[in-house]
Amino acid sequence: AVVSTQSGHYGRGLVGLSQALTAENLHWEADCNNINPAAKAHIDNQIASNRVYIISMTYCKWCTVAKEYIGKMGFDESDMVADNVDKMELDIWDLLTYAYCEYSHLKSVPQV
Repeated sequence: AVVSTQSGHYGRGLVGLSQALTAENLHWEADCNNINPAAKAHIDNQIASNRVYIISMTYCKWCTVAKEYIGKMGFDESDMVADNVDKMELDIWDLLTYAYCEYSHLKSVPQV
């Protein structure tokens, strides 16, 4: 499923695409009062600087599906930036916690 962004514009917010969305797997005790400033700055900069920003992982098949789907929506590769958080120096949980708390309220990847 594709969920519209908070701002109503593609690439200006994060949404989650997930294989199984149930109440049990969406609940996460994220500490939204203790956000890593570097993770916040990185994600906010990526959203502000790109038409489509994807939080991804190198081995995630749903991330590949999301990128293909976004391409079918008319965006080309130059419109998209994907951060493979499993290969970044920033802590993966810091990035996902900020995305969860500020934008998507989902704990999975991809987040678009």
